[in-house]
Amino acid sequence: MELREILTRGHIPVLDPYTLKETSDEFFASYGSFLERIALMAKRDTGYTLYRSMSAPSDDRYSEFFSSFTQIASDIAVEAYAIVSTFVDNYFAQDPKYGAYRSGITRAPVGTFVCPVQESYWKYLMAVIKEILTYPINGIILMDNQFARQEFCFCETCRKEFSELTNLEREFVFDTLLNDPDILSQWYEWRANKITTFLSNTTSSIKELNPDIEVLLTVDIDPETDYIEGAKKFFGQDVMKLSDIADQLLFNVLPLTATLPQPETPDYERVLSELAFTRDLNRIGRKYSIFNWGVTDPEIETLEKMKADINATYLFLLEGYPQTYKERRELHLGLT
Repeated sequence: MELREILTRGHIPVLDPYTLKETSDEFFASYGSFLERIALMAKRDTGYTLYRSMSAPSDDRYSEFFSSFTQIASDIAVEAYAIVSTFVDNYFAQDPKYGAYRSGITRAPVGTFVCPVQESYWKYLMAVIKEILTYPINGIILMDNQFARQEFCFCETCRKEFSELTNLEREFVFDTLLNDPDILSQWYEWRANKITTFLSNTTSSIKELNPDIEVLLTVDIDPETDYIEGAKKFFGQDVMKLSDIADQLLFNVLPLTATLPQPETPDYERVLSELAFTRDLNRIGRKYSIFNWGVTDPEIETLEKMKADINATYLFLLEGYPQTYKERRELHLGLT
């Protein structure tokens, strides 16, 4: 999809220098007249920041990307959202203390995902966010707020805390939970509470530093993970609780599905029916938008129809995919 097409249709481009291939001056010279809002990668899924950070590793190649884009955007009155990848952090995921562990397979972290239970990592993320708040931005998008899958995380911290909560033996595995529906339900609830607590605390801290910053929280909606019900089971994302925290929810639609279904097909109608819960959000005045990566020209009309059908506010569109997309897909398919 051409960037100009995204802009002329009035959608919000998500800019990552690894897919953009233009400097800030070149970008604004080409597209400034089309712009009202942009979303900028500030901390990528690789774990590296796109500005010079004192808290996190900075990307050697694009350490000025975020700072230069936000400054020019501010100068010409374009609203800017900063994107922070939270629990997908390939840099920290290599550390045995922070990496996510799958049930019963290995005593080494699988990579890419960080355990969402590690509160010292929460403090690290907040230090990064405080730096980001010094730049002229209008909002922060907290993305990848999730456990890797339902059989995660089985690190020492998670197994200790959950075993004490439920009186299980410390060396329990996911099959142990599957054999007891009550314990399994507690597992899903415990994980969702961890994600909710992190996002609630982080949002409150952001608002204390700058009450005018809009905070958007992503939720993954995909048939591969059973839509909204699966968002809680697989990822620990409780959409109704998160809607109480966020200024706006951002639904990452079909992130694991290769292509979007065409409107007026059974597959599209199934997706739409699974998004029917947004009527409840709309009724109580909650704001929500749609995010999509890897969008193609034919798919943009599908997303525009979906936006209209569920009364979403914006479309946030990323050309290409996250750098860790291949690893995420392999993890989902059980190849790693």
